[in-house]
Amino acid sequence: MSWILGVRLQAGGAQIEGTLAFYRDPANGNWILFYVDPVGNFIQSGYYKKANFGTGQLSRNADRVDFGGEIAFRSPGGTTHTTTDVGSGQFSNAGYGNTAYQRNLKYMNLSGVIQNVVYSGIGVTKSGCYNVTDATSATLGTSFYFGGPGYIIPSCP
Repeated sequence: MSWILGVRLQAGGAQIEGTLAFYRDPANGNWILFYVDPVGNFIQSGYYKKANFGTGQLSRNADRVDFGGEIAFRSPGGTTHTTTDVGSGQFSNAGYGNTAYQRNLKYMNLSGVIQNVVYSGIGVTKSGCYNVTDATSATLGTSFYFGGPGYIIPSCP
């Protein structure tokens, strides 16, 4: 089964997994996004030109990695938060098959060695609208479930 970045998935449907990897090409400094297919082929799926980063940190290397989902919303004149959901729109405690998750999180250090991610923080900004649950285990590696409905419930300001 294949999937497309940004496509809406429904809760209770088939779980769809894929592997994504970012790589900074040392020859030109561009960051390349790869989709890794089920047999291990790296398929270039996009890139960010080095020029986008000027002389900033990402023109040389990353100094941190963030995982999860994000909703960008500016509250015009104090209105309520957006109704945009994250994942399937269900909170993370709905668990496998019902909410979004990311598992087996890894990164490559400056020596080219693949490392397991160790959390330095896990959380959400609007906890009445969205939440996250640590799901780290021997089977899933460093992992978490996340999601939420946005402003359709009274606990979301």
